[in-house]
Amino acid sequence: MAIKTQWKLKDIQWREVFKRQDYATLLLTACFIVGLVIPYAISDPRTSAYIIYDATISNAGYDNFKPSVPNFVPVLVPLLTFAITVVVGELISSKSQHNTVTEAVASALFFVLDGIQSFVCGLLVVQITKLVVGRTRPDFLARCNPIIPGNITITIGGDPNALWPCQRPYDDVLKDGFQSFPSGHTSTAFNLTVYTSAYLIWCWHMRLSWTPVHLSMKQQFLLDLRNVAAKLWMLVLLGVAWGIAISRIIDNQHHPSDVIGGALIGICIALIYVLRAIPRYKRVLSPEVKSAQGDLDEMSV
Repeated sequence: MAIKTQWKLKDIQWREVFKRQDYATLLLTACFIVGLVIPYAISDPRTSAYIIYDATISNAGYDNFKPSVPNFVPVLVPLLTFAITVVVGELISSKSQHNTVTEAVASALFFVLDGIQSFVCGLLVVQITKLVVGRTRPDFLARCNPIIPGNITITIGGDPNALWPCQRPYDDVLKDGFQSFPSGHTSTAFNLTVYTSAYLIWCWHMRLSWTPVHLSMKQQFLLDLRNVAAKLWMLVLLGVAWGIAISRIIDNQHHPSDVIGGALIGICIALIYVLRAIPRYKRVLSPEVKSAQGDLDEMSV
């Protein structure tokens, strides 16, 4: 049973908090960041062929484009909700699982850092995929503004890019027009949302070993109410992620398949990280309560 001592903010031992983090994984994430910045800075996306009578890339123009969901929302909102969920989970809901406030803060920081690393890894996969695939966005022709002749002549086997060259110079707007698949906004939103939901399910429903206990009607109602609140919170987060995904289609920035691909990338990477983090969080526990088995678990992947 956890010892209820040292639960004031002034009692936090910050050196212990930072000493117990997973710095090997943080180093790997730093490599991910380098791997993201260098290719994106020095490489251009693959320029796939386009046809001026392709209805899938002939949607509304770009010059006065304003997204229905601001670009900061898919990152900032999931990050804030994720951080709030972890802080509440470790310092309030799972307080009985920790000996000290230092241990609780260290656990919260462990999960927050792991979630951010999941986000960075997902961003790396998405950006590299965008460069390799080079799919045109639904509003590509509006960005390109190709020269359209009065009498269109279709040449079998000809190069469409040479037949109808873009009037816009190859600037950031046109370059971005070749980066439709997958949707980065959708991937980011689902990555953080799924990580948060998986953590929430574990923290609220699986963390404590279940033992039959007789509860009064009031106690059972309060327990059920907490579980319902957790489920409602997950549904709200998933609803926000889904709304972000839909907005990318409505704004003519992505094809439906781009959104599906982005969501799958975000979900898969989030599950890989959170399922690895949950059994490893014991690394931040106080040394005196670690078991020999716990030490062996820390050495495992």
